[in-house]
Amino acid sequence: MVTEYSKLTPEIAKRVAALTFPTYRSSLSPLEQNLFGCTALIKDQPCALILWRKQNNLAEILSIFVQIEYRQLGIGTKLINMALEAATKLKCQFAKIIWTTRLSKTVALEALLATTNWEVPVTRVKFFESTTTRINEAPWLWRFPDPALPYQLKTWDHLSSAQLNLLLSNSSNAPETLAPNFRMEHVDHTTSSALLFNEEVVGWMIVHDFPEMSNRLVYSRSWCVPDHRNMGRGAALLLHSVRNHIRRRSDRLWGIFDVPMDKKEMLVFFEKRFKKFAERTYESRQSIFLLN
Repeated sequence: MVTEYSKLTPEIAKRVAALTFPTYRSSLSPLEQNLFGCTALIKDQPCALILWRKQNNLAEILSIFVQIEYRQLGIGTKLINMALEAATKLKCQFAKIIWTTRLSKTVALEALLATTNWEVPVTRVKFFESTTTRINEAPWLWRFPDPALPYQLKTWDHLSSAQLNLLLSNSSNAPETLAPNFRMEHVDHTTSSALLFNEEVVGWMIVHDFPEMSNRLVYSRSWCVPDHRNMGRGAALLLHSVRNHIRRRSDRLWGIFDVPMDKKEMLVFFEKRFKKFAERTYESRQSIFLLN
């Protein structure tokens, strides 16, 4: 049925936008330098696409999509194998793919990865989504104590200029994945929180108001300096942001909370206290393929 498999060319890239996520469509025309792909065509019309990006020795699979009427015909398997072969020729040493279990196609994707001999998926992050109305029903939300003096909790719009500048400079040497200066233009200062010790910033909870996440605030990054992590201070930071979300951002009815698997204490907090007040939970998973 498929009349041709082709590498993604600038000409074909202009015609396949509907076969990938909106996030990547602007990268197709003109086609970005390190963006690659393979497509299946039927009578010169694209019906499937795998899209990947080369980053040094890594090939990151961004999306794979086959139109419904052409699924279970081996097209996805063929496209993955073509992408891996192309990545090998470009001196990539391994390939990576990340997805969330919220998508209805999760079972099919994981079966496809197993068929093409990818490593067993590993959970990276757990997500908890809920409405402010539902969270407000939690009896512990308003009873959970704030840290005792000399600690204080403040939203970012109540920090001094010096405190905010120090926070954004990442003077606490947080890991890059938790640094506070991520997509700064979308940080919501009315709900993002800071933990202060003797007026010095020693922790933060970053809440983003992304334009693509309609009606939602995203609780995306939290960090405490190691010497200041005890006594429930991380949970207090989170709940300070949640309380301000309820009080000050009634226009955003949903909250999305992501908890990395390596943040064991916070994960226990969410599983024990928060999960029963979540409207939905799902995971971000990752799989690796070692290239020859």
